Amino acid sequence: AMCAIDRGSKADLEEAFQCGVHAVKKAHDEEKTAIMVTIDRVSNNPYTVEFGEAPLKEVAVEVSAEEQAEVVAEAVAEEESK
Repeated sequence: AMCAIDRGSKADLEEAFQCGVHAVKKAHDEEKTAIMVTIDRVSNNPYTVEFGEAPLKEVAVEVSAEEQAEVVAEAVAEEESK
């Protein structure tokens, strides 16, 4: 199976890692929950980003328990068919 990480740039991998670092800091140090870490581009030249946050209620799609179960069942069936 192919994974997208094999096509990630050094910047992509570093940003993904830093998202995790920021998420842990927000949860542990600031006791924040229900947020998503964001990557905000500050400049194109040189390429620079800052990490921020967005409330989940503003960025997440609401899905019913039935829809969640359906997605999980489909994923399990797909894995079993491999």
